Amino acid sequence: MATGLSVHIGLNSVDPARYEGWDGTLVACENDAHDMARLARTAGFETTTLLTPDGTVANVTAVLGEAAGRSAPADGRGPDAVLVSACQDDQVAADGDVNGAFTAAVLRTWDDGAYRTFHKAVQQALPRTQRPSLYTTGSPDETFLGQRPFTI
Repeated sequence: MATGLSVHIGLNSVDPARYEGWDGTLVACENDAHDMARLARTAGFETTTLLTPDGTVANVTAVLGEAAGRSAPADGRGPDAVLVSACQDDQVAADGDVNGAFTAAVLRTWDDGAYRTFHKAVQQALPRTQRPSLYTTGSPDETFLGQRPFTI
């Protein structure tokens, strides 16, 4: 039986020495990680959540490496993966009092839509200054991308 793996990282601050003096102080990132992990667990995924104190480069790299090792197909191609993130690489995701704008939009629009339709619904719920990303790696087939997110 297939196993769904889901990694959630919530950093309410970062090391200023690594970000040109910016400490990245935010309010909602840890809440976002908890809420998204809850959605994934409810759907039957095994979740790993890293919060501010444990969200180091070494820990994130180790968790992703372990997940990739567990999900590698027998043909040796490497795992297929889908990343849905709060914004594009050249944008900043909006914070909030409880959840960030992206997670709040996900929680409001969550239904039985496919990845692409779900992504579009979340995108429409956000301001134009924040466009969520839908990134794939490997070769996930269209059937996979057409299914309800968080489906094993």
